[in-house]
Amino acid sequence: MNVDLGLWSKLTKVVVGLVVLAILLLMGMCYLPLIQQNERMRREKLRLEIELEKETAKSRQLQAQIDALRNDPKTV
Repeated sequence: MNVDLGLWSKLTKVVVGLVVLAILLLMGMCYLPLIQQNERMRREKLRLEIELEKETAKSRQLQAQIDALRNDPKTV
């Protein structure tokens, strides 16, 4: 036997849909700060890697100058 509840059936579906939507929004709000922090840390890591590459190149250049001053009499 199939009973038609009419309006109550439709309202129940709407309420369940709204509850699911509210749960999804709550989960999104909880994870948004973590996602933003992760993005900030990735940008900082990239910046530090670029800075490390520059400093490494500078170190190699200075080491080459030191070696030239120690070993090449023409440099002095």
